[in-house]
Amino acid sequence: MQNKICARCKTKKPLVEFGRNRARIKYDGYSVYCKLCILAIRKEWAKNHKEHIRKYSRKYSKSWRQSPRGVYWGLKYNARWPVSITSDMFVEWFREQPQQCFYCGRKFNKQSFLEELTIDRKDSLTEYIIGNIVLSCRRCNHVKSNILTADEMIQVAKTLGWLLE
Repeated sequence: MQNKICARCKTKKPLVEFGRNRARIKYDGYSVYCKLCILAIRKEWAKNHKEHIRKYSRKYSKSWRQSPRGVYWGLKYNARWPVSITSDMFVEWFREQPQQCFYCGRKFNKQSFLEELTIDRKDSLTEYIIGNIVLSCRRCNHVKSNILTADEMIQVAKTLGWLLE
């Protein structure tokens, strides 16, 4: 078993107590600090950067994700199809939409996972563009998937009694 000296605590330890580090592959492939020292460094950093952590947490919190800009960025970075809309165009479109599901008419509820807001494409074979996107509850978006058209999904919602008049 090989040993290594931690650059922080200066203790000789077995390699299993060091994390892998691809950047150091030409040397030995392991971190210069042991796992315990890395943990201590991270805790110290977090203690000294509470405001940074608070801003970062706020940015990615649920309320931000459900804001128009948060929905846009979630869509842009998680979508499998191209998003050909700018952030400003999307926010303007979003604010003009009634806050209810296009397919079943259910109003959005931020507390319920199934009634949470999602963006769906009417034509699943076309990219995200104004005119092809609608607000949808998670349940309808999941049921529609890439299989049904928008008109077929409205019929399914009617058939299942989901459609709210």
